[in-house]
Amino acid sequence: MEKSPEDAGGSPTLFQLSARAVTANMEQLEEDVWGLPAVILQGLLPLLNIYYLERIEGAAVRKGLSTQSIWCKLWNDIMKSKPSRFGVSLQTVTCWRKKFLEAFFHNVLRGVLDVSSDRRLHDQRFSPLVHSSRHVSELTICNKQQGVRELTPTVLQCLTQSVETLKFLHLRSSDSDTQSALRQMLHHLIHHGRVHKVSVLSWPYPDTQLLRLILTMSAGSWQPDPDSPHCTLCQDTAEAPPGSAGQSASLSALLSLQPLNISQNGARSPLPHNNISSTSQTGPAHRTQGQHSQCNDLYDFIFSVSAMGEGVPEASTSEEETGIGATSPSGAFRFRSIRALNLHNVPLTLSSCQSVCLLLRSWTSLERLTMAYNGKELYYSNWGGV
Repeated sequence: MEKSPEDAGGSPTLFQLSARAVTANMEQLEEDVWGLPAVILQGLLPLLNIYYLERIEGAAVRKGLSTQSIWCKLWNDIMKSKPSRFGVSLQTVTCWRKKFLEAFFHNVLRGVLDVSSDRRLHDQRFSPLVHSSRHVSELTICNKQQGVRELTPTVLQCLTQSVETLKFLHLRSSDSDTQSALRQMLHHLIHHGRVHKVSVLSWPYPDTQLLRLILTMSAGSWQPDPDSPHCTLCQDTAEAPPGSAGQSASLSALLSLQPLNISQNGARSPLPHNNISSTSQTGPAHRTQGQHSQCNDLYDFIFSVSAMGEGVPEASTSEEETGIGATSPSGAFRFRSIRALNLHNVPLTLSSCQSVCLLLRSWTSLERLTMAYNGKELYYSNWGGV
């Protein structure tokens, strides 16, 4: 890139001085800047901070201008990494603005990025989390759920309109206040939002209470906490949520087991539906439904839901069976639930398997359940009653 006279040690040009004055007073001049000719606006765009750069996107596109190169430079400068280090090339990133702002949101949320360290990130008139949240389609929560308590109602409201996938990675136990905040987040994003997939990954020693919380909320169960603020989204609903946990739930689908044959390179090839079998990493070993697998074998399963209206008999489900285990609280409401659940490297005990089975009996929206490396205590026969 050609250096400006100022970068080379010369005096700033008239345009550069004017651009500085304009960008320093964007609060008053923003709408006037939107109306500038394309040739002038093109010189101003690289000088804007990320908040005004994001807001001016529409006006720039209408004038035939692209901000992609600016966002790419921001990624390289702020994230301290070249795209190739993330396995990303210029050809594979379709929108650098979304990529940067989604990563920016996560880094601010976890406290690993100081917005005051760069003038392009700092503006007292904007909230970093609120402004970038609308670009987050996949929200990742890690370790002790750092930053969950920073998700204010305003941030949650934005995330309900953008997040489609929730990912939990390397989780660890957290305090009661953090779990309460996580509970509110799950309620907003799943029950009132657009989340359709939840993945729980690499949790060698799962916290039973925390796992129960994630699964029950994913299944659409909601028990209002009298000590927590009332959900404004629930208050805005004229009618009570459809289907409480005390009501009987009809089963409109059956779950069919489809083992996966996963090779060393990660490629997955499903075995035929009419052949119930299991495949270990060391080679195929067909077993019947009533037999237990060896404790040192690892298995991967996908549970797919049959289509509705295929002559599947209906059955009623008691209140205790609609939560995770018999300890499900009474008076819980049934809300919107997710369509896909992925449990990868999350050891499940026999009790956990039975609890998941109880959830599945009334989880009629679930279309895909993927389970991999769930520990030596997960046996195929545990799913015989599903």
